[in-house]
Amino acid sequence: PSEIAHRTGAGPLLVIPVELAHGVKIALLFFRFDDRPFGSIEMDLGEKMASSVAVAITDMLMVRDLRAADLEKESMLVRLSKERENLAAIFEANPLALALFQRDGENLRLALCSKIFRDDTYGAVPHPLEGKRMEELGIPEETAYLRKMAEAALRTGQTQVSEEHVHHTGREQFPTKIMMAPISRQPDTVLMAGVSISDLVNAKKQLEEYATRIEAERVRLRTIIDTLPVGVVLVDASGKVIETNSTRRAEIWGTSPKDRALANIYPSRARWSNTGMSVAKDEWPIARALRKGECVKGEMIDITRFDGKRGTELISAAPIHDASGKRIGAVGIMQDITEQRQLEQDAVEAKERAETFLDLLTHDVQGHNAAISGYIQMALSKDKQGKRKDDLQKALEAIKASTELIDTVRKIQMVETHDTAHGHIELSSTLEDVASEITAVGGKRVHIEMSTKPDSFILASPMIREVFMNLLINSVRHSEEEVHITVRQNRIYDGGREYHKFIIEDD
Repeated sequence: PSEIAHRTGAGPLLVIPVELAHGVKIALLFFRFDDRPFGSIEMDLGEKMASSVAVAITDMLMVRDLRAADLEKESMLVRLSKERENLAAIFEANPLALALFQRDGENLRLALCSKIFRDDTYGAVPHPLEGKRMEELGIPEETAYLRKMAEAALRTGQTQVSEEHVHHTGREQFPTKIMMAPISRQPDTVLMAGVSISDLVNAKKQLEEYATRIEAERVRLRTIIDTLPVGVVLVDASGKVIETNSTRRAEIWGTSPKDRALANIYPSRARWSNTGMSVAKDEWPIARALRKGECVKGEMIDITRFDGKRGTELISAAPIHDASGKRIGAVGIMQDITEQRQLEQDAVEAKERAETFLDLLTHDVQGHNAAISGYIQMALSKDKQGKRKDDLQKALEAIKASTELIDTVRKIQMVETHDTAHGHIELSSTLEDVASEITAVGGKRVHIEMSTKPDSFILASPMIREVFMNLLINSVRHSEEEVHITVRQNRIYDGGREYHKFIIEDD
């Protein structure tokens, strides 16, 4: 009992009751002075030893009875033989390498052994092993060590247990644990039990190798993280920071927080760049990756750094899973894009100013063109004899071309600012509308022959009409008094997709 052990200073105690012949009862007590409990192998071995002791004591009682009663000698010898057979059977069935040594003068000779001891442990020694001296069973270094353990067990009456011992079979060697237990006196008898601990030693070596590999991988991961140009944070399943490139993170945050709890590693003042809403603790990308298993890519957050400066961070995060798919942590990556965002804002402001100037310019030029056109028309009305009609007409056409150019610039501006949405457009009807306007350009005779296919729908901007308008007008402007234009449409395939191909030709 533990309370007795604490009071007396003794260690675990193993008590095995044994009933002998003639109603005699004994008990075998095994005890040690440390706190290590008896294992299942030791308890099993103790029971076997108890049986062996019972047999041995019974044998002695039987011998005494045989001397006192010669009439029972024959029956006792038979019983002794059976008990010896039982002891041998116990030895053979035991999973350990067992051997019983008895003193013969100055020698310890093998009296009985198990099959494992005979065939596996000392299979290279010439058989039979029974009757051989302990020194004949192995190399001198090993037998001297075993003899020393056996003598200590017989001298002290206590079981001796070896440290890790390398056993040589003659063919191979492997680590073992040896136990020497005293059994009886007169003659001195000691029980040796051995068990291979190769699996335990190999497992220990593998653990050491794994530990070395893990440490090497940890160092490699540490090196990679430290050399990355972005801030990196690794957290475990509880949200505790386990790895981070503190120097780089300090540059991004303005200083690196010493608290390694996930809830406290981010600046308290942060807003989403697209909405201006405050970022709650559980809305940070790495918190969502850890809690929900969400993979977050490139979210922009405006922060007030720990040193008081403001900046914009591009943050991504992803969960980390083990081989079984269990979420064991998360990784967060942060990049300072304060300068890039400022450049983008400057570019947007510059573009807006340019567009404003363009709007003012086109508006004012359109007004001037309208005024000039009005004056030219007044001049035409006053030119009764038509002496300046051609010159004035050319001036009107130039004003009209200038107006059309300004209108085209406005349309291009609309496309670039995405004010004109894409939609479904039918090309054949669009071409017919354009052709009807082209026939009266500059007073030239224009003949347009079209060979198009109806129901030619595409997804495009309304500016597609200006494409056809420009192509046809160019044919008219760069021709003589009369021009013939042919428009043909084909369907082609490129990369597995269907396209409409238009061919515009003039003479």
